[in-house]
Amino acid sequence: MTMEPTIVHRFAQIARRYGNLDAIRDSVTTITYGSLDEWANGTARALVNQGIRPGERVGLYFDRDAEAPAALLGALRSGAVAVPLLASHPPERLHQIVDDAEMSVIVTGQGRAPAAHALGMPILVVDQASTASVEVPLPMPEADSPAIILYTSGSTGRPKGVLTTHGLLLQKFDRANAVLQIRNGDRMTFFSTFALGQGVNNILMAFLSGATLCPFDIRREGLARLTSWMAEQRLTIYLSSATLLRNLLRTLEEGRQFPDLRILRIGGERVLPSDIVSAHRVFPRAQVIVNYACTETGPVTMHATDREETFPDGIVPIGRPVDGIAVRIVDEAGSEVADGDEGEIVVQSSGISPRYWRNPEQSGATFKTLPGRAGDWRYHTGDLGRVRSDGRLEHLGRKDLRVKIRGFRVEIEEIESVLNQLPDIVRAAVAAKPDVEGDLRLVAYVQLPKQSDVTRDTLRGQIALRLPEYMIPTAFVFLDEIPTTESGKVARQRLPDPPAQLPAVSPESVMPRSALEETIASIWREILGLETVGVHDAFLSIGGDSLKATLVVSRLSSRIGVEVPLWALFEASTISELANAVERQTWTPPRPALSAQHPG
Repeated sequence: MTMEPTIVHRFAQIARRYGNLDAIRDSVTTITYGSLDEWANGTARALVNQGIRPGERVGLYFDRDAEAPAALLGALRSGAVAVPLLASHPPERLHQIVDDAEMSVIVTGQGRAPAAHALGMPILVVDQASTASVEVPLPMPEADSPAIILYTSGSTGRPKGVLTTHGLLLQKFDRANAVLQIRNGDRMTFFSTFALGQGVNNILMAFLSGATLCPFDIRREGLARLTSWMAEQRLTIYLSSATLLRNLLRTLEEGRQFPDLRILRIGGERVLPSDIVSAHRVFPRAQVIVNYACTETGPVTMHATDREETFPDGIVPIGRPVDGIAVRIVDEAGSEVADGDEGEIVVQSSGISPRYWRNPEQSGATFKTLPGRAGDWRYHTGDLGRVRSDGRLEHLGRKDLRVKIRGFRVEIEEIESVLNQLPDIVRAAVAAKPDVEGDLRLVAYVQLPKQSDVTRDTLRGQIALRLPEYMIPTAFVFLDEIPTTESGKVARQRLPDPPAQLPAVSPESVMPRSALEETIASIWREILGLETVGVHDAFLSIGGDSLKATLVVSRLSSRIGVEVPLWALFEASTISELANAVERQTWTPPRPALSAQHPG
């Protein structure tokens, strides 16, 4: 295929070729490529008509809405720089991004406009774009034109923006698809959001191949519904984090098959040997691929696993570099180490984002130019790795305080910064520790003033106002004093493992009083790895999170023969409340249908 210089060129070609094929399809809405192209162009005309010039930053305020991919394409088509704003994130974090990006306008849907106005910027509602805009000439971005700023967790306590150009976005897609070979007619999962690097990459992989993007909101629908949905959609491409796949496999009934699935790609965090074995068993016709990628670089390595492969050292290799990427393993002095030796993973390419937005100090520390290699950059990932004798790369964890939690990149220091600013805390530290299933979870270690009556629920509620859900610790350990080194830094190696049995949230722990409460309690104990749990303990306060919630409602529905929706657990967060809700079956109705309206 001829290399067009930008995403805009490539998508226009795909839309002309496959105008009648489905571009987006979920259980409610279907949008063809022709309609998506019109929708995106209508958004672009509305932005240009409003006076937005190429290079100006445009916020995109959505969550998992059908308008989000169309607004992203529209912003790119207008020549503006797209800045995704996830509506479910705390207002304080969104304000930080709005201020840092110096936005000109925020694009959103009709239903989200009132909340978007609270960000203090001019608002453009995309489902009104057809009436708000007129036919105006649209600029054609060039390969080196800035395209998107994606904000990730930052070690300074504020999110940092990764700036990517149109040409680099296209290079990232081509590198990935050279391995995955996604094509028109494929039906591809979409579990992420458009505000993450992996989400943008997945959207582009579908839209630049003529495939159908199939969104599924696990937080709303639950894992039990996911398996039947996958079969109904006859999915051919499955993309997710290792943790999500692991939880999905735990819920599958014996004998469930997915004969249409031909590619299963997992990554975003550590992949366990058991994940590979289970994936090959459950998806016997699919090619199981492990990948390693960063927001700054896009795909770095991919590894097509073999059904007969074994992992005697317990480490699943992440593969060899994809075309256009070189990987070096370096020591503390920056010198390359011998094969088999451990060091930092450094990615070298002309096709990686060269800087962070308005952050020259961190850009200079992370991105290095190469003497005599014009256009090539080295990105220091902060990940540890080594090259095996067969040339494949192994990922050995983090060099610094950045970790992957359920596929999300998290800077430990950002969470610590938020905790240490709370008035009730003397000092706090955060660590990532494995839970009973081997999945990493965030544990907060907190030193409180004497005679303090602060609880885990109090702290969790305060953090939730400032950080997204995946960055909120699922366990809180109260210490008389945070251990420190002689220089006053946190002595992280001395932070204790959280106890298997956490103290009850309520002053007096009340044991289950009915058969239903005992059924719910037994499921909580199984999934959270607790010996006992009280009926007034809140799920999120004793180690639960959104993924574990999907396992709870799946097992509960199976055991009691009543379909319990996922959101019921978040509305009725204790065993007592959930048992009452189940007995009365009092929970909110399903989510509204995605809007099928779009600008012409």
